[in-house]
Amino acid sequence: MKLSTMFQGPAPLPSLPVAAPAPPPKPEPTGATGLFSPAEANKYAMMAAGFHALERQLQAIAILTPEDAANVQRGLADVVRAHSTCEEARLAQTKPHRDNVAKINEAWRPVVEGLDKLKRMANSKILGWNEAERQRKYREEQAARKAAEEALREAETARAAADADGGTAAEQTAQVAEIVAQAQLATVREVETENHYAPRGIRTEAGTTSSVWAWTFRVTNEADIPREFLVLDEAKVRAAIKAGRRDVPGLTIYEEERLRTVTR
Repeated sequence: MKLSTMFQGPAPLPSLPVAAPAPPPKPEPTGATGLFSPAEANKYAMMAAGFHALERQLQAIAILTPEDAANVQRGLADVVRAHSTCEEARLAQTKPHRDNVAKINEAWRPVVEGLDKLKRMANSKILGWNEAERQRKYREEQAARKAAEEALREAETARAAADADGGTAAEQTAQVAEIVAQAQLATVREVETENHYAPRGIRTEAGTTSSVWAWTFRVTNEADIPREFLVLDEAKVRAAIKAGRRDVPGLTIYEEERLRTVTR
């Protein structure tokens, strides 16, 4: 059996003689062949066996003479033909699944997109409330600090008056003022120990929504972004070259030899 007959069509010239490939393995219920119907699994097994035979054939040839080059070309033609046949079989097998996937995705799209919109809306509401709470706590902290500073000044004034007067009443007044000042300082420390990222989360019987802080970015001036963070748009470059452009700064545009194989 010629290798090319596995891939629908004879080769234009006799292929390099090789041992006939082993019979295709019996499809197993697991592995790749387990994905296919019995007929498709048998076709897959034959093509896989043909691939391995072509691999052995081409790896065994070193081009030293024109005949060697011709033999490799014959193998290359078989490879091109096999590739086309395998792709046709693969696409034919996957097309129903692709069509179903597209239909399923389209059916789910409005629901999923609608839920995404609702999620963004709810997130926006909670994030707005979190910011308002942070502002409220900041105002409380500022007020507590101001009250503490005022209490400290009053305590200092009372202590100075007590030291100058020496009386019991003045001493009691100074002690009360100092106690008030210490209480105000304790309030400031209590407020300051609260995380400024608070509120940390909302917990209900339905679940918990927590604030998670992560670094991100937004572009303010694209021209200032270092080149290490930029990605070359190769598709756009190739399209420009195909359209005839030959003078892109920073690129060397040149011709390279490629092979084109047409099978018969």
